[in-house]
Amino acid sequence: MSWLQLPLGAQQVDEPVHLLRHAGMADAVRIAAGAAPVAEALAAILRNWPAVAAGTAPARLGVAGRPGRYRIESPWLETPQLAETPTSAACALVIEMARSWLEAQPGRLCLHCAAFESDGRLIVLAGTNRAGKSTLAAALGAAGARLYCDDMLPLTPEGLGIALGVPPRLRLPLPEGVADSLAGTAARAMVSADDRYGYALPPGLAAHADMAPLGGIVLLDRLPAAPTRFHPVARNEALAHLLLRNLYRDIGPGDAIARLLPLAEGVPAIRMVYSDIDDAVGRLLALHPARWPEGEPEPGTQWDDAPAPPDPVDPAGLYRHAEGVATHELDGELFAAHPQTEEIYRLNAVAAVVWELFSEPTGRDEVVAMLMEAFAGETQDRIAGDVDRLMAALASRDLIRLVGP
Repeated sequence: MSWLQLPLGAQQVDEPVHLLRHAGMADAVRIAAGAAPVAEALAAILRNWPAVAAGTAPARLGVAGRPGRYRIESPWLETPQLAETPTSAACALVIEMARSWLEAQPGRLCLHCAAFESDGRLIVLAGTNRAGKSTLAAALGAAGARLYCDDMLPLTPEGLGIALGVPPRLRLPLPEGVADSLAGTAARAMVSADDRYGYALPPGLAAHADMAPLGGIVLLDRLPAAPTRFHPVARNEALAHLLLRNLYRDIGPGDAIARLLPLAEGVPAIRMVYSDIDDAVGRLLALHPARWPEGEPEPGTQWDDAPAPPDPVDPAGLYRHAEGVATHELDGELFAAHPQTEEIYRLNAVAAVVWELFSEPTGRDEVVAMLMEAFAGETQDRIAGDVDRLMAALASRDLIRLVGP
């Protein structure tokens, strides 16, 4: 039987196992003797997240193996994850350790973002993958900012951001031309690295369990050769970004909307287009929650809905809201959360009006007639086509259901 078929840590029956646990975790980590270099990497990376006695915590996380082939196990991994280097193994374990911490703190949302402190409040940097969150976070840390995270920001029920004490992780090798930038400065302070990733420990990294309220949201848009500039962001777009970047969902989608809605309503947001890291860092450090910039006007980018399914709704049928769908309104748009699938959908102002019609059994022709009155300049064919597509989209997502002929 090969080693990979044996239970974790069973490569040698009497191989010593070290138990590691950090503050707040629900679990301990089993580190087999052959994986000692991984423990060393974790100790270097997690200096701001205190280690505590393992006590009686279950050891559901673990790493075993040898240099060149480490095996990581966790209850949140469908299959064990393999890593070649101590840094890569530590990288995988840090994520699982954060999951263990979140499990021990039920009811907390966790945003996929970077965050740094400005005048006692957190400026959150959100964006798609490869938007540069971690690189900007490391550069901000090198510039002296008090950094909370580059990837995961848990939130208390009151909306305070919590530092885990994990330093920013840089993707290596760095892009050409950044060696002399703040990101290059951060890279020279890495405490654990291989040829793919490196952890840069900034002097101002917030300690584990430090908390601060949110003071601003910056949606990142990295474009080649683009000058750094700010553009206004509608509150409903900010809410959509926060919802899409909620990493941990042990609460229902309706509750997630309700928790994030006050942040979207009360915390200013802006979009930052950038390409030069140092220039972007300078603009970010100048942000102040009490003096938030308005930004340069720019046509808004509306997210397109997924294509409607090929099968249309029954034109003679009556449709009504599916049971249990939770909705919240912001600036004329509606956010709908399905209780079973836990998917969250964003309806624009017109779709939100149509949605309200389905609070009672309503047919397709009735919806068309209502919109014909509201949009007298449009043709019936166009309105009917739009209604067909919208109803098909709502029905395919189980937001409305056929209740009668």
